[in-house]
Amino acid sequence: MIWIPSLKYFFDQLFSRNIIETNISCIIEMMKYFPAYTTRVGIGEFPTELFDDIGKHLQIVGHEIGVTTNRARRTGWLDTVMLRYAYMINGFDAVGLTKLDVLDDLKEVRNSR
Repeated sequence: MIWIPSLKYFFDQLFSRNIIETNISCIIEMMKYFPAYTTRVGIGEFPTELFDDIGKHLQIVGHEIGVTTNRARRTGWLDTVMLRYAYMINGFDAVGLTKLDVLDDLKEVRNSR
């Protein structure tokens, strides 16, 4: 899948060059966006939660603060088990990871299996 910063620009180019005319549904893929790490609010099970300096790093650099309560969100590694479940329920063709820049300063990045 090619990352296109602006879908409007992409479709403008397709239409202006007469590459496609009317039916564009065949080229649009169902894409789901996930952050590059997992966050939780409140209590509950969180298998990949980080209680160390890496968790603090994700909270600070990723601006993971609750809007209403102004409390730090719980952070952890990307939960790929949850991603698999989301795929089973929703079905999507591509995944876009957001907040990858938050992980730039880390020496090692992990995920659940």
